[in-house]
Amino acid sequence: MSQITLQRQWRLLETLHGKRLGVSVRTLLDGLGISRATLYRDLRILEDAGFPITREEQNGEARYALRGEAMPPVQPTALQVLALRLARHLLAPLDGTRLIRELDALLKRKVRADGYAPAVVVPEPPPTGARSITTAVERAMIDGVRIAFTYAAARGEPSGRKVDPLALHVRDGQLYLSAFDVDKRALRTFKIARMSTAQVLEEKAEEHPEYDEARVFAHAAKIWAGPLVDVVVRISPRGARFVKEWPLVPSQELEKQPDGSVLVRARVSGTVEAMRWVLRWGKDAQAIEPAELRAAVVTELLGAIAAYTGGSDQ
Repeated sequence: MSQITLQRQWRLLETLHGKRLGVSVRTLLDGLGISRATLYRDLRILEDAGFPITREEQNGEARYALRGEAMPPVQPTALQVLALRLARHLLAPLDGTRLIRELDALLKRKVRADGYAPAVVVPEPPPTGARSITTAVERAMIDGVRIAFTYAAARGEPSGRKVDPLALHVRDGQLYLSAFDVDKRALRTFKIARMSTAQVLEEKAEEHPEYDEARVFAHAAKIWAGPLVDVVVRISPRGARFVKEWPLVPSQELEKQPDGSVLVRARVSGTVEAMRWVLRWGKDAQAIEPAELRAAVVTELLGAIAAYTGGSDQ
């Protein structure tokens, strides 16, 4: 099951939780921004997993509810507690979200497994302001409003942004926000660690039915979303056996060469992440196409050499 699917189902459970009179199908569809078929499929998956979801007809309208009182008391075993602690550690980038607060509340409970076990120690939140930023972003998403923040991009000075928040993503231990930039009128991805002075606004966020997470990141090497570019990279015979283990994108195509090297052909979102992927291979990778990618790799390599030789990268 993908991260996107899990996040969608978590939002569905959040929406149903605590609604004594249930939630109508139309409210669920509008609030979650999903199709009717997806909603029914997620409800069925959650029901099959044991969640006490009920369906009632009120005035000819179907309403769904999550009956929390129907859940049996949780009494995890020692191994289950250890599994939860490991999961908590891996989910550290999401610290500040309700998901983590719920998990922390469970881990702080006293359990008995072959005798008394003390409360589980919950990892301390990161020392940066990322936790409060994440909490603000999640609040804006739940309330359906805009959020403003200062963003330190990779290039240029920090600048103010105002966005419609859409979804959170974890990639390589870092948390990212997919959002619609109100001023630029375009979808953008922001790294939470580069955000500061976040303020939840009272302005209602616009609906963005054009946003499709699976489509947006289908060609992302990591999290980057941008114009599609066809790239070709040669991986040396020494590195060829690791290409499947360390792919540029899941949809890449591999073309074995007579000398044992491999040509990696892929359609990616922009060339920035492709360039970084090539550089991580060191001398075992050579960017072939497009010329833009080759030039970017050369510029980075010359800059790195200059740093070691005392030369200039200008």
